[in-house]
Amino acid sequence: MKGNRQGSLSRSITRRSDQNCKIILQILILQFCRQLVKKVQKDFFDKLRKITFFAAEQGGRAVGMCSVSRCWSTFSCGWTAALEDFYVEPAFRKKGIARLLAGAAQRWCAEQGIASLTVCCAPCDEGMYRALGFSEPLGRTLACLP
Repeated sequence: MKGNRQGSLSRSITRRSDQNCKIILQILILQFCRQLVKKVQKDFFDKLRKITFFAAEQGGRAVGMCSVSRCWSTFSCGWTAALEDFYVEPAFRKKGIARLLAGAAQRWCAEQGIASLTVCCAPCDEGMYRALGFSEPLGRTLACLP
């Protein structure tokens, strides 16, 4: 009988040790997951707020610029971006600067894994943007002007 008790007692201690290990492992996994989620959230929100600027210079002077604003799209379940602030000084237009700026922005988006780069424009600028590679119609843009 004494032998049975010891066997029972040692099995129960082993079970407790296994259970304690499982609890400790679960705690470690939970802590790791929390740290991972914090890092992913930080990375996500850092990217969410990020605007990347591109500038064209000639002779040390900025003659054109554009920006790419990144945002998360629940529709595409990925990052998308908008081309904004596109400007080339009048004296430097028709010299390929707009094409260089748009190309740099498009390549950067591809490198970042951004699903699409869109631009909203006035009807008079549509031909220029189409010539720069913005050829996929995505409906109409509507705005609320409070």
